[in-house]
Amino acid sequence: MRNVTHCSQTKAAVDMAQTVETTDSAAEIRSELARRMVPVYILAARVGLHPTHLGQVLRGRRDLTPELAARIRLALNEVPDGRV
Repeated sequence: MRNVTHCSQTKAAVDMAQTVETTDSAAEIRSELARRMVPVYILAARVGLHPTHLGQVLRGRRDLTPELAARIRLALNEVPDGRV
């Protein structure tokens, strides 16, 4: 059942990435995380990535694809501010 949910979320993220031009950069996402005081491991769990992988994306060691940027933006919208 988990795969179905993940596939649905991924499809929604792909659809969003294709319909909305994203200008998110890793630096902008890092800034938003810091501003909202959201730990990387919380966001990583919601995005479906290992925290190390997401950290590498946010530091520019891995590519931030439009699909991943859309998934991150969706997850950020679901996380309450100041979740520590």
